[in-house]
Amino acid sequence: MRQALQDDCARAKTRTDNPPRPVLPACAYYFFAKCHDILHAPADASGRFISHTNPENSMYGLTLNLPWLVSKLAQNIPESAELTLDKFCPYMTQTITVRQQLDPESMPVFSRRLAGQFAQQQEKIPQLHIFRLQELRPEDGWPLPLYVDHFDGLPPGRVLLQTTDFLRGMGDMILMLPILRAQAKRLAELGICEGIGISCASRFMPLFYGQDFVTEVLPECPSLAQMARYTYTTDFGLSMQRMRDLCGLESWEQTDLLARLYIPQEIEEKWQRFFSSTGQKIFINLTSFDPERSAPDSLYERLCTEFSEAEFYASIYKNNTRGELFPGGPVNLWPLEESFFDMCGIVSQMDIVGTANTGLAHVAAALGKPTIVYFTGTLHGWDDYWPDHFEKLYPTMRAVGLHGEQTEQQMYHEVIRLVQDISGMGMKRGNSGQNSSNTPAHHNDAPESVAVIS
Repeated sequence: MRQALQDDCARAKTRTDNPPRPVLPACAYYFFAKCHDILHAPADASGRFISHTNPENSMYGLTLNLPWLVSKLAQNIPESAELTLDKFCPYMTQTITVRQQLDPESMPVFSRRLAGQFAQQQEKIPQLHIFRLQELRPEDGWPLPLYVDHFDGLPPGRVLLQTTDFLRGMGDMILMLPILRAQAKRLAELGICEGIGISCASRFMPLFYGQDFVTEVLPECPSLAQMARYTYTTDFGLSMQRMRDLCGLESWEQTDLLARLYIPQEIEEKWQRFFSSTGQKIFINLTSFDPERSAPDSLYERLCTEFSEAEFYASIYKNNTRGELFPGGPVNLWPLEESFFDMCGIVSQMDIVGTANTGLAHVAAALGKPTIVYFTGTLHGWDDYWPDHFEKLYPTMRAVGLHGEQTEQQMYHEVIRLVQDISGMGMKRGNSGQNSSNTPAHHNDAPESVAVIS
């Protein structure tokens, strides 16, 4: 998108037919009037407005930066431009339409924390100067929900929980589900909740399928009209202590920590038909975006040698190789995935998932599949929540190397032992081991799906 915007600007500068300079619509002049205090307020070197108000009470609208465009383009100022945030967070795939005029209905709105992170990216990427963050203060009449730090003593209303971070991953979001469920329970106990909405990265929206504590799921950058439907808002995903306080808990042992994912039944049935064989199916995922968390490739070789009768599968991100990744390697299913639910449907048909500590580990365990996680690298930001309570979060997860006390060879032996215990393969006791192929993914007991707004 950034390149497209750059190309648009370049074309505007090189046109030779010299069309008349377009007259800005009346609403654009209203924009200038509305932003008069912003245009004359202190700004940093990139032209961004520096707020001196209490940021706790503010959110930010995104518009085209007309002063910048006027200074750079003598003509052909675009009426609108499109933006996605996937360069900053691969899970934020929402196409955001940004207009030059002030449009109270469709103007995209950032939480104050996402606005701060976007402003930091503007300092690094000059093409982003085409956009301008406009502070939206409730005291100026903007129809925004009240930002709150706690909910005690508030009258009833609708609550919107907003995402706070470009850097949140799939596993982080699944770990949040029990916390968000506990917050919803707390709001119900206080008697103030008339509905809970979640604003999250677009690719995370399917995680809320069947989660009955949520009434609406919004993308990372809701419109002003969507925000106006709520009475209160607050951020989720900040410090663990603050999240525990919002849940009204003194310790995590006081709430149900089971993380659950649900998938549509038709998706599971689709992949049941695909995996028609009766052999033991092992899904292997040894690679993480964080190299320190990746498991060594030799682990697959050891598993293949020990369990030659098993069928091995993988799904390598953006790898379109069909069939075996290499001679004798696992079958790559990435080309067959059309959605997040397809990934879940594939995992739901596996007997065992062996994975590095990545988002897939959380997906598999939250679907109730036997999941062996090879822990390496460092965990950040979860205090005493994860992985301390992994057995309550994910009862079917088995952790290898969690406390860093094992050598690589010891970890190999532990993984092999766990596969034997779960499947009964490679052992002389016949079928006395647990066969988990009939372990269902969560769908039949799932509540009705929430409304998802794109």
